[in-house]
Amino acid sequence: ISNIEVKDERELPVYLRGIGWNNVEAELRKDLLLSNSVRPIHYSIAMNVSVKGYENSHTSSFTGKVLIRLKISEPAKVVELHSLGLDIQNVGMFTYHNVRKIEFLNQNKFTMDRERETIVIPSRRFILPGEDVYLEISYNGTSLMDGSGFYESWSTRENSNSYSSFSSLPFISLVTQSEPAGARRWFPCFDEPDKKATFSLSIEHPEETNSFSNTLIIKNLTINGRPFTVFERTVPLPTYVVALAITEQPVVQLNVDGYEFRGIGIGRELAVKRAAEGYRIIRNRTVFDEIPFIPKRTDILIVEDSSGAMENPGLITFSRHHSASLRAHSHEMAHMYFGNLVTLRSWNDIWVNEGFANFYEEKVYVSSNYGNQFPNYGFVSQHDRAIHSDISFTSSFHLRNYFMSQDNIHYKKAFQMLSMVRKFMGGISFDRAIKEYLKENSYGNGDAVDIMKHLIGEFDGDQNLLHAILLDWIYQPGKAILFVSREKNEVRIKQMRFTSTFFDEQLRDTETRWTIPLFCKVNGQEQTIIINSYEESTMIPIPSNSSFSISEEFNKLFVVYWVESNGGSNDSTELINRYFRFSHLHEYGLISTQNFVNTLTPILNNSLVRSSLQHFIQPANIKIMEKDNWRKRDRKCAGMYLLNISFDVVFVHYLRTGNSDSLFCFDNAKDPAEIKRFLHEMIITNELKIRNSHLKETIESIERIHPRLTMQFVIEELQKNPFSLPIRLRLSTIIDAVYDISEKVEEIRDFVARYPSLSAENYDTIIKLLEKKYVDAEYERRREEQRVAVAQLMAKFPSNTDSVLTNNRL
Repeated sequence: ISNIEVKDERELPVYLRGIGWNNVEAELRKDLLLSNSVRPIHYSIAMNVSVKGYENSHTSSFTGKVLIRLKISEPAKVVELHSLGLDIQNVGMFTYHNVRKIEFLNQNKFTMDRERETIVIPSRRFILPGEDVYLEISYNGTSLMDGSGFYESWSTRENSNSYSSFSSLPFISLVTQSEPAGARRWFPCFDEPDKKATFSLSIEHPEETNSFSNTLIIKNLTINGRPFTVFERTVPLPTYVVALAITEQPVVQLNVDGYEFRGIGIGRELAVKRAAEGYRIIRNRTVFDEIPFIPKRTDILIVEDSSGAMENPGLITFSRHHSASLRAHSHEMAHMYFGNLVTLRSWNDIWVNEGFANFYEEKVYVSSNYGNQFPNYGFVSQHDRAIHSDISFTSSFHLRNYFMSQDNIHYKKAFQMLSMVRKFMGGISFDRAIKEYLKENSYGNGDAVDIMKHLIGEFDGDQNLLHAILLDWIYQPGKAILFVSREKNEVRIKQMRFTSTFFDEQLRDTETRWTIPLFCKVNGQEQTIIINSYEESTMIPIPSNSSFSISEEFNKLFVVYWVESNGGSNDSTELINRYFRFSHLHEYGLISTQNFVNTLTPILNNSLVRSSLQHFIQPANIKIMEKDNWRKRDRKCAGMYLLNISFDVVFVHYLRTGNSDSLFCFDNAKDPAEIKRFLHEMIITNELKIRNSHLKETIESIERIHPRLTMQFVIEELQKNPFSLPIRLRLSTIIDAVYDISEKVEEIRDFVARYPSLSAENYDTIIKLLEKKYVDAEYERRREEQRVAVAQLMAKFPSNTDSVLTNNRL
């Protein structure tokens, strides 16, 4: 997973040594996937929902009963399915031999496997293929304000900004967020994307609220004086897009081209307009002609606690920010095909969902960008996974962390890979292949192999070459750097894998190369040149004195470095740019310190350049400032102190406005015990309803006031309960927030040594933070080497009295 074959600790990167990292890797090798011999056909889910603040309810909770019809493909003695955080009340398993004869295979005998997040249900005998078997499970659950499962969402009411009034508190809604593995938190299920089934939902809910789901309502009844809503049966869906919302928020309706949209919540008028525009963009693409569009109607729910959007067919949820974005709406509409109509066989290929949704969300495809630009390297982790990444450690916490930490790969890199392949194949062949993929797998599942099969099958050119391109970019991790040098009538291109740890020889990957269709221009004429993975370098003959450029639009796949073999221009601005190019290359370890020094002399011969670089030779001007966080907090809170406002009123103001700036404007925030109580009520008991989107900034505020207190609290809670669900749900955010404030990794390293299993759940966050700290320290050391080298060389030149004037001119 870390792209390193570990034999002993000495082979680990230096930043992973001494913390038992091999124990973390061992956890990741565990296979938590369910058996494929038992699969669901249909779920009937009946739920009774209570919402905090309605009908005198002090908490949000639900009771449910799910009846699951099963398909058995091999003899089975046990049935295992997912459940997390639910209180299982009763389990039954039975089979029909005929209409009048029922055989009970299990009556309330089950065990819970906390590591696998499953219920294990034994059968009295082997269940045979072809038998008509049903599971019936009754359960209870609680809705937390954590953004996952069937969670509490607090939405600010319009025109509500008073500090002290307890009226007009937020709308409290219950909303589902089940991707990637949150469905198991609101009903027992086979929570893997390949195990599609149909669903029938019926919901009893508070009288003042409305209920929304994937399908149309077929019955509105009253039971025990409460509304009872019955929804139409769905088409086959994976569990992660089965959706439910209970809310009192206002609704607006819009009909476009005979299709109905409804917007729910703040910003609903603009949201339904954007949804209609996104719908038209996607439906007007010829690739989707004759392909079914699943939902009969689309509801758009604006959720303040959301950080993005979720493509549940018929009930799409958006953050307030994303609800106004046309690109976001087009993206979610594209998911009706990629993810909902055709679902992944496993999370190994999440890129198929997100890459294609990104690809088709735009009104126009990416445009070429030719030129000799200095690449923006950014931070490129050696632990970035391949576009296709094998995942068997399917802990819901690990999957959630993987999705958040690798989204740059699933969304942007996969999108650029598809754009590159389409440009190489031609749009007609590419779209024809994707249409056939969707047709063949409608209402079922697909994966990278299916995509490749159709792309190669529809390509009129060299199919072996296209196969090599697809294999290299889908299954190999990393990003290439292309060194391009030119000598009169030829261009030489050498490729290697680039990472931000290239300066560390132990971590260099000198073997990985890719087959790249390189789009170039020679004297303005476009050409496609193939860079083969089996060649270290490629020579391209070109006419003397001709112009040559490379399209650099695919910068998530490779960056281009132009090696100036003929010295380049002596213009002062160009010389300064050249200095910074070599400076960055030296930081990354792509050139040695001696080579960096050798490049400086011709650059520093220019007096304008020397005067411009004067400030680089000064010793690092570091001011050690002890931040007086209490003084800053007191200034921010001064007005509230004058009004003698209590914490209760401060908190009501936060709930009503969603403004977290004043959360710690109460006197006893200086008391560590008081802050631990705050953390306990926010994270463990969920009594303090801090919006999920504000969790990180709240932890950061605590860390500024009381450094190291949050991780101390986490350790104390895990000592009480190593499987603490509230801690595990928020651990990734906590680790991220603690690092962002302290920029230290000691607490994180201590945590990894103590808790390898929990560290595995947060693998992608932790390993990149440790790596980044190592990289930043090395880059700082190399910048100091550069400063010393520049100062020594500049001392040989006479001082420039016009430095101020020159700097202004530059």
